Amino acid sequence: MSGLSATAPDVAADIHQIQLCNDDLAPVPQWRRNLGMLSFAPMWISMSACITTSIHASLHIGSGMNLRMA
Repeated sequence: MSGLSATAPDVAADIHQIQLCNDDLAPVPQWRRNLGMLSFAPMWISMSACITTSIHASLHIGSGMNLRMA
């Protein structure tokens, strides 16, 4: 057990006492986390194809950066 998790408060015990919280919004316990690189890669690719990313890159190119830097 790492030092952080040994001293961290028990969030699972306190989270259900909050009125505006439910199981869908609560943090996922570490033993139920199953995301890996194959889960993040499609999200990362789809986020790079959105219009705001293209606008952000074009603003950098317009301000003088080359394509690789932007």
